[in-house]
Amino acid sequence: MKTMKVIFNIANRFIRWPRLEDYQELSRNFEFVNTLGALDASEFEIRQPLNQRPSYTSRKCKTAIKLQIVSTRDLEIIDAAVGFPGNYHILADTAYPLREHILVPFRNNRDLEDHELAYNRAVKSHRQVVERAFGLLKMKWRRLKFLDIFKMKYAHRMVLVCCCFHNFGLRHDGWIDDAPQVDDDDEVDPDYEFDEERETEAGVEKRRRIAEEFIF
Repeated sequence: MKTMKVIFNIANRFIRWPRLEDYQELSRNFEFVNTLGALDASEFEIRQPLNQRPSYTSRKCKTAIKLQIVSTRDLEIIDAAVGFPGNYHILADTAYPLREHILVPFRNNRDLEDHELAYNRAVKSHRQVVERAFGLLKMKWRRLKFLDIFKMKYAHRMVLVCCCFHNFGLRHDGWIDDAPQVDDDDEVDPDYEFDEERETEAGVEKRRRIAEEFIF
């Protein structure tokens, strides 16, 4: 627990949002206009906490905590939030609201034009990096399969510390070179969709503008 606490306290050394001067290179790696990363959330099963089960029961009826991350094209985690019962943007699915900095697919595929369908395919393809990042994280750190920990603060720390180890391994051991294609099977509510009324006008306009680049 002492080692975990030490690493938890210096997590910002391992999990860092990129510097402004790094944005262009990150975006180039993605090959999707001005994209910094992909956003998604996943569940980690835990021991049932005393007197708090309803707060930690997921829609899949598992007792779990959630981790939301932003992953780069190279599967590095640049933002992580664990435990929650401008010009550049990140990619997400329709479980997130459309914003100027969060681009999501168009809905109702049957009613979409060809360039909008092409945009959707591109978003789905490039979003796979965050699912691979979750899959690799869980494959490397088997402790995350079931967190047999009573105190929630320690469970939260364990997940974040594993994210730190994940980034350290990518930077120093080249895991990505040998990593198999591993997807995440515990995605949080993959069929959930945000109400379109929560979309911002700036987000709608930006998505329309980018989608038009797929017109051939």
